[in-house]
Amino acid sequence: MEEHAATTQVNEGTASHAATTQVNESTASHEATTAQEQTTDTTPVPSAQGKCTLIIAISIIIALLAAVGVYAGVTVHENHARESAYSQAQKVDKQLVKSVNTATPLAKLDKRKVADAKVLTELQRALDDAKANLGVSQQDVNQALLWQALSAKQAYAQDADTASQLRDKLDKAIKKVNASVEAKQLADAKQALTDRVNAAQQSLTDSDGKVADNATRDQLQAAIDNANKLLANKQATVKQLQEEPAKLDNAINTVNQSVEAKRQADEEAARKAAEEEAARQAAAAAQAQQTYSTPRNYSYNGGGYSRGGYTAPRNSGGGNYSAPQPQSSGGGFGGFIGGGEGVKPDGSWQPGHVIHH
Repeated sequence: MEEHAATTQVNEGTASHAATTQVNESTASHEATTAQEQTTDTTPVPSAQGKCTLIIAISIIIALLAAVGVYAGVTVHENHARESAYSQAQKVDKQLVKSVNTATPLAKLDKRKVADAKVLTELQRALDDAKANLGVSQQDVNQALLWQALSAKQAYAQDADTASQLRDKLDKAIKKVNASVEAKQLADAKQALTDRVNAAQQSLTDSDGKVADNATRDQLQAAIDNANKLLANKQATVKQLQEEPAKLDNAINTVNQSVEAKRQADEEAARKAAEEEAARQAAAAAQAQQTYSTPRNYSYNGGGYSRGGYTAPRNSGGGNYSAPQPQSSGGGFGGFIGGGEGVKPDGSWQPGHVIHH
């Protein structure tokens, strides 16, 4: 047993020694391999500080590249914005030109055609300012330079804003002038219509009882009433006021024609009446002439006086006797005086001697 135990202990020791020897050999082999590898790889190993510097450099490069990209992108964007601002400035400038073209003839209006001459002065001032700012100056820009793109865009925006303000100012001045012109036209139209109403009223008064057809005066009165209603209407337009005088003139002309027709008719009636009266008087005179005729020749022979078939008694003295011509004065037969013989005015015989003067 003891011998066996000793043998066992010797074997264990031997095994332990063998294991130790193996470990040592393995270690030596590893060190030899490591030494051989170190002898073969000659690349230097960077230190920690070098690695940090490299990282920083790479970061800077990346940042620079990013900045360049951003700059390029912003520059492109601003160039587009600049072009857009230029287009907008041109658009507003065209609108300003249109307003200038509208204002130019208005500024030359006669002051008598506006209700207030001050509006023409304001228009001329606004027109001069607008003309001084017409057009858009194109900026010389290097598209790669961001600051130039920004500067040009700002200039175009300012140009458009100025043109817009000038256009608004000019348009307001144009509206004022147009309103003043319309006010003047309205006032003139009302005055013209008022004058025609007064003339129509005078025609109505003067034609009373002088027209052939009184309906024409009724029509004139109706036209006057309509004109007065229009004058009282605050919503009446210039066109309506300008059309109304013609209606009054037509009614006045109709009345005048009726007055003329009555005048001609009255003249014709008076002429006929005068002719009829003249004819009547002529007929009456002719009839009177036939009814009474004054004797002109008287003969006396022997004892009688002959007149119109009547034989008066003869004179005792015998012989022929011519009676005197009757005189026009005295209303009867004159020339017989005293108690002489002869014919009396009533046709009876007057005995006695006839003495003729």
